[in-house]
Amino acid sequence: MKKRHMQAISLIVIAALLLSSTSALGNATGPGCDGHFPTFITDICWRCFFPFRIGGITLAKFGEGKENPNPDDKVSSFPLCFCCPPPFTFIPGIKVGFWEPSRLVEIVRAPFCSPFLGGISLAGIGLGSLGTTENTQPALREAFYEAHYIFFPLLFLLEFVIGGFGCFDIGGLDYLYFSEFDPFWHDDELNFIINPDAILFANPIAEAACAADCVAATIGFPINALFWCAGCQGGIYPLTGSSRTIVNETEASLYVMTRLIGRMHRIALATLTSGESALRGGVCWDPPLPVIKKSQYKFNMMFPFRKGGIGCHCYPLGRSHIQLSIHGYLCPPPFKGNFLYMLWKNRDCCAGICP
Repeated sequence: MKKRHMQAISLIVIAALLLSSTSALGNATGPGCDGHFPTFITDICWRCFFPFRIGGITLAKFGEGKENPNPDDKVSSFPLCFCCPPPFTFIPGIKVGFWEPSRLVEIVRAPFCSPFLGGISLAGIGLGSLGTTENTQPALREAFYEAHYIFFPLLFLLEFVIGGFGCFDIGGLDYLYFSEFDPFWHDDELNFIINPDAILFANPIAEAACAADCVAATIGFPINALFWCAGCQGGIYPLTGSSRTIVNETEASLYVMTRLIGRMHRIALATLTSGESALRGGVCWDPPLPVIKKSQYKFNMMFPFRKGGIGCHCYPLGRSHIQLSIHGYLCPPPFKGNFLYMLWKNRDCCAGICP
């Protein structure tokens, strides 16, 4: 049996065992932890895969529009690409562009809670703060969230792959990052040690620029040049789990998710996968990028609301919660504050004619 078959079957078996054993584990499901193991056909918004581009031509625009836009990453219309792997022989290919579902993001109030695994707590204790606290200003509320970054190459697991250079992620399910083990995630001041550039954007002028980023995210994608902004959620720094000035739980989780992705770029767990540039050798590989490229991502919610199936929507980072509320993304009490998102990466690659 093929290795990919084994990986997919193992994932299903492990998930089934975890879910079936939840009641037997007693306190494994913690008091603030809930979730839902997703169904990969109905819970994933497959229209997010589009538009599909090949050889500089957009062949399928299904889902493209205000709610599910596609950025202009300035890939040339020249259809061919040439990549040079060891032993440094140029191999021709065709430029391909699409959106890849390759990461899951858990934003949770309960430390070590996994909504993806059905609301199972992965450890008995946590390291971070929990709950919502009142700020000194009555009009402002602040909340803290833990975050988990999960490697989940769904196209590879389903064997829907495009051969070539950098055209999809390869591997099995893996938790790449637990914020519970990261002391920098829990302390805004300590975070400046690894993000000293944040001090450059702690001023009224830099923060005022985020208004333009909010407008851009509302009508399309946020502005990559304003990498210190999180669209309508405000400034992205510091890259910690605190969510300031939140209006509701959903907006707070989206804000923390943007911070998490920025953190993944800073520690080289996220790469540049879109656009055609010298940094990527055209479209041949995915180099590390220390700052977030916001137009490279969009998301759909998988918990607490299952936003897949017909009529689903994907959103760019930084989109206003007002627009999301139209499609039912607001969570009323007694919601526990745990979220699961599918993260889609815009990918431009070279579908090589491999020997």
